[in-house]
Amino acid sequence: MNRPEPQNELQRDLLRLVWDLFSATAQWPKFREVDRLFRRTGEDALRVAHSLPAGLMEPPVRHPGEHPPSWFTVTLAGMIACTEPAQLDRSLFLSALRVAAEIDDEWEGFPEEPEAIPVLNAKELVVRLADEYNWNQLPEDPDLLLRRVALLLNREPVGMRGAVGLGEPGWQLSIERSGTIVTSAIWIPTGRFAIAARRMSPSSTRRPVHQAPLLRTSRRPPS
Repeated sequence: MNRPEPQNELQRDLLRLVWDLFSATAQWPKFREVDRLFRRTGEDALRVAHSLPAGLMEPPVRHPGEHPPSWFTVTLAGMIACTEPAQLDRSLFLSALRVAAEIDDEWEGFPEEPEAIPVLNAKELVVRLADEYNWNQLPEDPDLLLRRVALLLNREPVGMRGAVGLGEPGWQLSIERSGTIVTSAIWIPTGRFAIAARRMSPSSTRRPVHQAPLLRTSRRPPS
């Protein structure tokens, strides 16, 4: 299945503007900021957003005359379509899904807290992916990158819920315990990012989740 693509350069420019603002701060930009900057091109951001194919931007703008959204966010499809540097975000997003599946498989729970569920957080992600990512030699601040990926995980329907501290270095996402866990990524016809799920085995071997140390960097991410 094909993921959605911008139909012209204006659409691509709008997606790139939203992504660039988000990339610099790990915060989704407000509509007024996007509109003000995009008007420098002589075009109206709301009109161009209305013309976008489904699945590239959230919240979707369905009618040119409707009340503008408070902020713009791009989906994973929109991110991939608008900028090549965002491939690092895409790679880490998929790696984070794999780590979430591993954590879910290992979860044993706590007898004294039967309602407790497994979580994915920045500390755990850094330790488990240490062999894949040299965090001290990435082309940008790893804290900022991890905060962006957390917001993407929270935005896409990938089995995460109960977000805490999004936009902050100490973010945490709860992993949905519905009998399925994330395993592989596919594109669905609407263009939204979905996860192919597999049934958990009750007899699978489970281990306690390793608690990783805090990520330390010499650079301070934007607030």
